[in-house]
Amino acid sequence: MSMTPWGESSELRLRRLRPGRGIPREDVEENQRQRLYGATVAVVANKGYAESSVSDLIKVAGVSRETFYKYFADKEACFLATLEVILAGATAVTASRVGREEGSWEERGERGLAGFIELLVAQPDAARIAMVEAYAAGPAAQEMVAQAVGNLEALMSYVFEQMPERAGMPAELITGMVGSVRKVIHTRLHRRAEDELVGMVPDLVALAMLYKPPKQRLRSRTRGRRPRASQPGALAGDAADRIEAATVKVIAEHGWADATITRIASAAGVSLGTFYANFDNKTDAFEAATFRHRLQMIAAALPYYRRARSWPEAIRGVVGACLAYFEAESDFARVATIDVYAAGAAALEARDRVIEETERYIADGERYAPLGNPVAAEAILGGLYSMVAERVRKQGTKNLRSLALLATYSVLVPYLGPEEAASVASGEEPRRREWVRGEG
Repeated sequence: MSMTPWGESSELRLRRLRPGRGIPREDVEENQRQRLYGATVAVVANKGYAESSVSDLIKVAGVSRETFYKYFADKEACFLATLEVILAGATAVTASRVGREEGSWEERGERGLAGFIELLVAQPDAARIAMVEAYAAGPAAQEMVAQAVGNLEALMSYVFEQMPERAGMPAELITGMVGSVRKVIHTRLHRRAEDELVGMVPDLVALAMLYKPPKQRLRSRTRGRRPRASQPGALAGDAADRIEAATVKVIAEHGWADATITRIASAAGVSLGTFYANFDNKTDAFEAATFRHRLQMIAAALPYYRRARSWPEAIRGVVGACLAYFEAESDFARVATIDVYAAGAAALEARDRVIEETERYIADGERYAPLGNPVAAEAILGGLYSMVAERVRKQGTKNLRSLALLATYSVLVPYLGPEEAASVASGEEPRRREWVRGEG
């Protein structure tokens, strides 16, 4: 059983209207569509998009196959129609909360976020459709979600424009702030821990209010060596190594759904028997590849963190090193930021372990400037991840390191404030001695 915006899934069949007796035909048709929307939420939330079928939908909705095809060409069309209604409703609730002319703009922003989160907590299966399963449904669904996110970014930008100190916020920072909330929500949804979200709203808003646009243009003033991009992984080594590399390559080229084991084995130059001798399935191979990249990225970033004289300088080095790694490992960058959303819970957990491994670098800032905000490190890193993901989605990984200045600024603002964060991101040393390791 599942609660959907159109009623309890087990009761959808009982909501049928029959024509006649003064009931207009259009009301009956709308009733049928809504029951199919509800069935889509229930079935996909339970089985996943890939494993759901038209037969599943009509059984839960209580409509005939003929009726289904009267409205929708296939499962995808029904899913897209359902997704459109869910996204429109969530956007409308958020905008209406912000639009109420009472309280400060900060209070209006918090009210909007609270309304959005309260809605998804009340309807977690519908939320999973929009924020998890949509990525498994193909490019049309993904584009629909991207447009909805763009609307939320425009709304946040509008709110900031009403605050004189925050007007002119760079678009990529807005993307990062909306993305940080999305990442926090997404993690709770796929872990089925959405009840934690309501209590996070004040902390998420407080974190956002620490940001202001940099007063001067961010421009590197350091003559130090830029983090080098590592050489892309080659399809070399033993069979397991080649399979892991091929798994990432094939997913990046074809997407998760079409990255078959046959294709992976062919790209790795091994037989199907050799594949199954090393891995149980595609997810198993992907998790192993993710673990390998996780270790390689840590190895690339750790020297910059250890050698830096201060924590802010260490963050600058780590951000640059991670972006350089993604720039070099373009297939992994795409898979880790885009295709992974369609890969299921196990793959998402593997992705999150990579992210959480980096979170400790940010959390170390609490030793020098405690924020008293329990969600800060997770949200800051989620914002950074979202900035990178959006750049990869729109432009690929070419010159990804050019994002380093703004990305470093976004990490440091909560701890240093906008002015000093801008100077450190640009290559200067931190002004306060307490930031220097071993001092303060």
